[in-house]
Amino acid sequence: MGLSRRVGSGAECSERLGTSVVNRYSVGRMTGGHTGLEPHPPNRAGTRDVLFTFGADSLADSCRREFSFTTDQTLLALARAEDRIARIIVADSWRWAPGVALKSLRARDSGNAVGERVTLVRPWRLRRREPTTVPALRRSYQRYDGVLERHVQRNSLDCPAVVTFNPFVAAFCPLRWASSVTYYAQDDCASSHASWLSAYQQSWAIIRERGTRIVCVSDELAERIVGDGPAVIIPNGVTVEEWRELSPAPAAFFGLIRPIVAYAGTIDNRLHTGLVAEMADDPAIGSIALIGPCEDSVLERKLRSIPKVTLCGWMGRRDYAGALEASDVCIIPHVASPTHGRGQQKLYEYLAAGKPVVTTESRSPVTGISDRVISTRPEDFVAAVRAALDQPRQDERDRQQFLHSNSWGARHDRTIRVLLADDENWYTV
Repeated sequence: MGLSRRVGSGAECSERLGTSVVNRYSVGRMTGGHTGLEPHPPNRAGTRDVLFTFGADSLADSCRREFSFTTDQTLLALARAEDRIARIIVADSWRWAPGVALKSLRARDSGNAVGERVTLVRPWRLRRREPTTVPALRRSYQRYDGVLERHVQRNSLDCPAVVTFNPFVAAFCPLRWASSVTYYAQDDCASSHASWLSAYQQSWAIIRERGTRIVCVSDELAERIVGDGPAVIIPNGVTVEEWRELSPAPAAFFGLIRPIVAYAGTIDNRLHTGLVAEMADDPAIGSIALIGPCEDSVLERKLRSIPKVTLCGWMGRRDYAGALEASDVCIIPHVASPTHGRGQQKLYEYLAAGKPVVTTESRSPVTGISDRVISTRPEDFVAAVRAALDQPRQDERDRQQFLHSNSWGARHDRTIRVLLADDENWYTV
């Protein structure tokens, strides 16, 4: 598949994305670079141009994870809403210059699923890491804003609405050329990146002062970011097509002793290893499967030393769905933290697979999602897992109903309505 790239004034490159279908997650070849000189037909009445920016990642990352994150699904929803969204510019987060070529290769090999109305912009800089002070971040994102504005002008976008998953973009980019700005908070960045805690808090304050439209995946996250200010809560969801027909168990599950208790997600300091060890000591539990990458070698060694624990590593979406289907109970044994405001996308995927779920107590709403979710104190966690093992298999009609009630399609219809709403009415959507 060919890749044509146009390099700008030392700070960006732009590509036009094609649409030949390659597989269910990747759509076609990248065509010749868009020069900005071709005439654009006028937008259809009632449609809006959009500029979309990632948080700390890129379109290549979306391809690699098979469009499974909230960010990715939002982008797909925008691209599919041809009756309401006209042209779209997708901007990667700041990239380190030597890494741009590698990202280009990944995007070329994986393709994309965003369609012919989309132009990709890869801003690059010589600095590898984000600065941690607000003055330096402000300077950096003023330059980023300049990159975006040049591409808006080159592609003749008409006062686009901005959707960003990066609070620094929403706070420190002037964005005077945008018709509206929506900050989509899918995670509590401050809880994961201590070096930027003050910067995130200040960026949230600026976002509130600007009256930026805010979408959050949970009430808890909205409380941390906007307090009692306006926000639209749009929970995470599931891709119906992934879960409608259940997949076979992956190779990593061959030989595991039942009952199998599974955890999915990045293996990091959120995982309560004490509870993992307690479950391993319980004779009612045959195997504990931890699905996801672990970049902490000390934590990995500790987990591997616990009997019954299998670290399965990262899985593609088909294997991932098969792993959850092959499990008997799915768990979220997280360490209690006042700073975690995540929307627990894994919870929806556990339920999409038809599994009972046991989770440690959280301020995020989990018990109202399904009666198959048990939220419990750490000291009662193992007993709750045993109780979940005794639950009957879910009726297939109920599982299918859950899929349709919690589909990304239904979720992001609201996202687009927030994006297109009048300034005075956006938070009433």
